[in-house]
Amino acid sequence: MLILGISDIHGDTGNLEKIAGKVGKVDLVLVSGDLTHFGGKTQAQQVINQVKKYFPEVLAVSGNCDEREVEDYLSGEGISLNGKAKIIRGIGFLGAGFSLPCPVYTPGEVTEEHFQKTLESASCLLPEKIPFLLVTHHPAYGTKMDFVRSGRHVGSQAIRKFIEEKKPWVCLSGHIHEATGQDILGSTILVNPGPLRLGGFVLLEVDAQGYRIKEQSFLGS
Repeated sequence: MLILGISDIHGDTGNLEKIAGKVGKVDLVLVSGDLTHFGGKTQAQQVINQVKKYFPEVLAVSGNCDEREVEDYLSGEGISLNGKAKIIRGIGFLGAGFSLPCPVYTPGEVTEEHFQKTLESASCLLPEKIPFLLVTHHPAYGTKMDFVRSGRHVGSQAIRKFIEEKKPWVCLSGHIHEATGQDILGSTILVNPGPLRLGGFVLLEVDAQGYRIKEQSFLGS
């Protein structure tokens, strides 16, 4: 199964055609939040429709720059992973959307307790010992994925604890635009694909026996 990870779209889908031309056909797209730039259902629907134009199968979580009705839309379409779990070809997928409070208010903000309860609810839906991938908007605390330019770590302790305890194969996140790249937490590979407007994406190859990262790049980099 080929999986394309993208994040932080902010309503700008202009690079999708270029990415599609580069990666070809994939089995599933995972979107790590911020589909819109302070938009609601209409804007989210436009983004998802554009993604499906090139990649028909999509699962997603909302970000802090998405109005709350975006999550309602994703849930109604059956593509939300926020507090939910899905199994595809023997691989589990679960997620948690939104972010911790930001320096300036954004509509999709939650608490550490919310993350903890959301992830617990989702993990209970998966059979024991099934391999799975985690999709969050907010990154785990104390990693390369949550390190901001000011020199601080701004990630979630609850997400970090969940990863350490449940050991997903991969955690795809976003939110921190300057923290594009990869890291390792325990046995879990952490990936921030980077903002879509910069051409950021990651391509994973996954089956029941294991996974590998085939490619992560910015277009033109």
